[in-house]
Amino acid sequence: MDRDTIWAHLVRGEPFNRRDLPQVDGRLDLRGLVTEGVTRVEGALWENIDFSEAGLPRLQLFRTTIRNCRFVNAKCRSWGMWGNTIEDTSFAKADLRDAGIGGIDGGRWNLLRRVDFAQTDLRGAMPGPATFEHCTFDRAKLKKVEFRGSQMVDCQFIGPLEEVIFSSRAPRDTTTPPNQMIDVDFSRAQFRMVGFEKLALDRVLWPDDDEHIVVDDYPAVVDRILARLEGQDDVRARSVLGLYSWHKKWLVPEQKKGVVSLWDLRKYGGQAMVDEILPLLRPDPSQRP
Repeated sequence: MDRDTIWAHLVRGEPFNRRDLPQVDGRLDLRGLVTEGVTRVEGALWENIDFSEAGLPRLQLFRTTIRNCRFVNAKCRSWGMWGNTIEDTSFAKADLRDAGIGGIDGGRWNLLRRVDFAQTDLRGAMPGPATFEHCTFDRAKLKKVEFRGSQMVDCQFIGPLEEVIFSSRAPRDTTTPPNQMIDVDFSRAQFRMVGFEKLALDRVLWPDDDEHIVVDDYPAVVDRILARLEGQDDVRARSVLGLYSWHKKWLVPEQKKGVVSLWDLRKYGGQAMVDEILPLLRPDPSQRP
């Protein structure tokens, strides 16, 4: 059976005999497979398949289960996903730019469980309403990504997050459970314009390095920063004022802890702004980084 025939069976969700087909580490060997155009897949089961180095752009996946598969260094740009389950699968170093991961189909949203996104290119991806359980984002390229309504459970983020938003719900979504950010580990992450919208964040591990300051009374700290900068005419002061006005807009009464990114302050206000704001966070100068 040639690869085109195998691919046709997979797209149609049809069973086929794998007995004499090439295997790699117990998976069907489809490494380097290349497809063209938009491919629609509905109700299929893809299990124990290695798609490493494959070119699979513009897949449209509906109610499909992907289990114990590898898409290592695969080209998966502009995928669309609606009501799928992906488990025990690796997208390490894959290109998932502009992928729509948050589609709902018949009241069912995407579930991603134990998925490896190590060094995955997720720039411009749209997670939306989806559940991420036990997933790892180790040095993934996360820039301009909005996890609006994505439920995060026992996930780990390592490396920089730039212009990334986590929110309790997607806009106008009343069907999926709210995101609660349960046991999400940011301890080895770097925040660069990261926002949290309507989240208590009481089960989050914050970044732990000299570029981040975790505070126990975050709402009060935000108010002190705003009060300090209000009325200042300096362009840099107005930029930081806008940044923290945005943070304040999305606070909820349940949120106590939060983090101040010195990278953000330095980018929008320079080192002088860091020096001005730092006493509002740590009154004792000896505790400054």
